[in-house]
Amino acid sequence: MELLGSLGGPWLPSQARPAAVDGVEALVDPARGTLMAKDASSYTVTWWEPRVEPETLMGKAIDPSAPGGFAGVGQVPPRVEALAKGAVRGMRSSFQTALALEQHMRREYELVTSGDLPVGHGWPQLERFLLVDKRGTSEQFAAAYVAMARVLAIPARLVVGFAGSGDEAVVRNGDAMAWPEVAVDGVGWVALDPTGSARVSSASAGLAEVTEEAREKLPPVEELAPPVLPPSGDGDVDPPVRVPWAALLWLVVLPPAGWLVGVPLVAWVRSWRRRRSGTVADAWAEARDRLRRHGVAVTSAMTVRDAAAAARPVVDPSTVDALSGLAMAVDAALWSGAPVDARAHAWASVKAVRSGLARRPVKERLRALFRY
Repeated sequence: MELLGSLGGPWLPSQARPAAVDGVEALVDPARGTLMAKDASSYTVTWWEPRVEPETLMGKAIDPSAPGGFAGVGQVPPRVEALAKGAVRGMRSSFQTALALEQHMRREYELVTSGDLPVGHGWPQLERFLLVDKRGTSEQFAAAYVAMARVLAIPARLVVGFAGSGDEAVVRNGDAMAWPEVAVDGVGWVALDPTGSARVSSASAGLAEVTEEAREKLPPVEELAPPVLPPSGDGDVDPPVRVPWAALLWLVVLPPAGWLVGVPLVAWVRSWRRRRSGTVADAWAEARDRLRRHGVAVTSAMTVRDAAAAARPVVDPSTVDALSGLAMAVDAALWSGAPVDARAHAWASVKAVRSGLARRPVKERLRALFRY
């Protein structure tokens, strides 16, 4: 490839998956695969492309996980949405549907390359292009295609670059154009040409030529086969609807039963793990959770003494005293800086807190049992 110095920037023509660059020191933009260099006159680039047969490509599904393929396009005019769905006869999203939409634009719209060129790709301009004038630039073709593809749940993106032919090309600013790409499962981004103006070199054996062969094999949209659905019964009679009473009963009974069993079980397992670790921090966390289940407004930002003050209106004085003992253990172990082993003291205080909470009224203890 040959690069002119009038491009106004350090960007070099490249491919989506560059493998190697010879003749120039180049950097690769990791997000787009575009080559960058400060100074260059000529270079050689090689790249990777997936190997796929036209028939296989035709039957490929779209790739819903492609980043940016479903980005917002604003408020789509209702007539444009209806136009997109009508262009593919309601077919579900696939690469075949993407080609059908491309063929519709090739057939119904005219590319303008000279004279008084229409400009803009906002919805007022695209709506006029699609529904009134039906004449536009490659920018409007590409933007309209991407918007309609996303309406049809086909992940698509707009690409701006230069079109060349053969192994060596000279490009100028006036050669800049836009085209859409759709994300195909197992293949990647596949470039399409709704303008019908691109030319594929016969010497090429890459994805562009495979796409062209798939395009040639595409039947008219009226003959596209809809997705095959499983049979719904004998003849045209729908099978009787049977209500799964056992399943409905489980749906009614299982959630409450799961709550009654699951919440106490989870709390017990968490408490057991904390006792097993035996640290002072876990002792404080255990006391804090037990106070919360009994309706004490304790937050993780409180100190133990703050929690004791908040618990005073709810628990008896002996429980407040136990919390004060826990506060001394926490201060000694976590904040004093001295090598003090206060684990036994801390967990003895937690045991006293548990005993104090166990003396609360039965109604309050039952409520705490199922509060998480």
